[in-house]
Amino acid sequence: TLAGAAGVALLPTLLTYSPLLLVAMSPLGRHLVLAAPSTAMLPFVVVATLRRMLTCILAYYFGQAYGSGGIAWVVTRYPRLTGFVRGLEWLFERAAPLVVFVAPGPIICAMAGATRMRFWLFVPIAAAGQAVWTSLTYRLGEALSAWIKPIMSFFQEHMISTTLGFVLLMLAYRLVSRKSPGSRALDELAATADKTAGLGISAPARPEEG
Repeated sequence: TLAGAAGVALLPTLLTYSPLLLVAMSPLGRHLVLAAPSTAMLPFVVVATLRRMLTCILAYYFGQAYGSGGIAWVVTRYPRLTGFVRGLEWLFERAAPLVVFVAPGPIICAMAGATRMRFWLFVPIAAAGQAVWTSLTYRLGEALSAWIKPIMSFFQEHMISTTLGFVLLMLAYRLVSRKSPGSRALDELAATADKTAGLGISAPARPEEG
């Protein structure tokens, strides 16, 4: 999380001097597109895939830890996602490996853990999916290189001011979007028992402390 935030804050500097480090720190889609024209494809795909797999594996273990209760928490906390989550559950029952390969994002990876998809099966499929997506993103960056070049030139000419601006924007964003402590989030997760009774999903058990 800290590396991702630092990558966003230092975007102008990293994009100019070390685009591959930007990919390693903050592999957001927009960062990958911007960094692609300045990076060779093989290291780009390898670094981006490995970095994104870290998030995928963490999401998988989160889903595995909370199981169906984690799904219940998402549904009760974000009612608008009910249909989406139900659709994912339906797809996972029929073609879990294909879903993970096509869309290996955090929500899908958490769903893989919650549905007890085998870890030895999850990792290579998710990695293959991420490799495909990062390769496609690289090609998109190449195709947009003519539009990216002026952005790079602007960052190079105004390195200090743009970096300072990004740092201030990131700090402001963190202050505005600061969430409650993690213990409170766990209490919310454990308190979904009554709310999820009508969904047919068991409530989550709070992890043991320590």
